[in-house]
Amino acid sequence: MIFGIGVIAPILEIISQPLSTFFLNSAVILQLNLITPPHKR
Repeated sequence: MIFGIGVIAPILEIISQPLSTFFLNSAVILQLNLITPPHKR
């Protein structure tokens, strides 16, 4: 059990890093779109 977690954890970290950065970027873009008025897009 501990061995399986030790093998899966690094893979999850490698997969989750691009996903978290993608979610952060999309959240920032959504906030910028919400802040800017429609006529300035």
